[in-house]
Amino acid sequence: MAENACASFWATVYNVLQARGQGNILIAVTDGLKAMTQALETACPKTEPQTCIVYLIRASIAFISQRDHKSVRNALKPFYQAVDAEQAERALQAFEISELG
Repeated sequence: MAENACASFWATVYNVLQARGQGNILIAVTDGLKAMTQALETACPKTEPQTCIVYLIRASIAFISQRDHKSVRNALKPFYQAVDAEQAERALQAFEISELG
């Protein structure tokens, strides 16, 4: 699509979508790319950008020693797979009191 994904590129994408009749984008799931989020907030100010959970997990794992990656990912799965906030809270509390938390 483009050599790089700068803010002006993403602004063009959003403007073209609107010109084609797309209404306001209410929720956008992104990879956390700052340029994408900035352009989206400019072109569609009512949008609430959400970073994809996969990217959040990858970003958080970067702070854990390589040998612990698999065990931490497995221990966090119940939190990320929770069906509601209450279940997620219980899973997070269980992780915090575990040897990994």
